[in-house]
Amino acid sequence: MKIMGSYFVGILVLLGLAAALAAQQAPAKNQSGEKPGPAPAAEVKRGKALFDMHCSVCHYPASTAKKIGPGLKGITKRGISEIAGKPSDDASLRGWIEKGGKNMPGFKAVLSNQQVSDLISYLKTL
Repeated sequence: MKIMGSYFVGILVLLGLAAALAAQQAPAKNQSGEKPGPAPAAEVKRGKALFDMHCSVCHYPASTAKKIGPGLKGITKRGISEIAGKPSDDASLRGWIEKGGKNMPGFKAVLSNQQVSDLISYLKTL
């Protein structure tokens, strides 16, 4: 019986160490659940390609001037309040991209969740 108890304690210690290691390796999140800091370069690159393919027809990325839709330069700093009456956090950007609004079509059926995330990562660099 003593061997089984020691074995059990050893397993619990190993599980605790594994959980602690996993917690250290997991990216930290802020209170809104978003990852802090800049997005990985690969996400931004994929997001730029998606922007060029789907969004640049109507939006300027490096200007606030209106094309068909508003220019998106600095969109995450200035907010999308002028467009949708909302702040430009990840959730509101995702909602706007997926559902569209006013004269913009929604892209939920066109873009995967990961593609929308990549696009948001790119928008944050404008």
